[in-house]
Amino acid sequence: LPRLASAALLLVAGLVLARWIGRLIASFSIRNLHIDETIRPVIAAVVRYGISIIVIVAALGQLGVQTASILAVLGAAGLAIGLALQGTLSNIAAGLMLLWLRPFRVGEYIETASVAGVVREIGLFATTLDTFDGLYRFVPNSQIWNTPLLNQSRNRARMGAFTLGIPLDADAAAAQAAVRAVLEQDE
Repeated sequence: LPRLASAALLLVAGLVLARWIGRLIASFSIRNLHIDETIRPVIAAVVRYGISIIVIVAALGQLGVQTASILAVLGAAGLAIGLALQGTLSNIAAGLMLLWLRPFRVGEYIETASVAGVVREIGLFATTLDTFDGLYRFVPNSQIWNTPLLNQSRNRARMGAFTLGIPLDADAAAAQAAVRAVLEQDE
């Protein structure tokens, strides 16, 4: 009974501590301007779940359960789940690569062969976009990672070319001056 009580106390205190540390990291990352807002929720979730797993294994160890065998079972279960969820794991791997390499950030407009929109959130499994026509789009990360991507927002300056036809008998210098005046007025 004392082991059960101490294990229960350790479990409750550890889970509360995990939730508190997750919130603390989330609030710290909001105040810290150097942490990208894309990564903020991911960091808090990874820390919270990591502490929770450690606490659960420690509580089981307090009860006298052999934690080495539990870790072996968790490893085997992880392998079986990994094989069953290959597509999901490819989305997680793609999500980690998107978070690490940052080909786009929250608020930028991106295009691939199949999707286009303003990035709302980049998660481990999927990226959410707001399309130009106001629709919410939930896209698996592997679909974005495995195709060429065009980021419309990354570079501030762009070059645009257009052809303007004028009659042959018109004054070309006057037409050029009129076009230049219009372009110079546009910020």
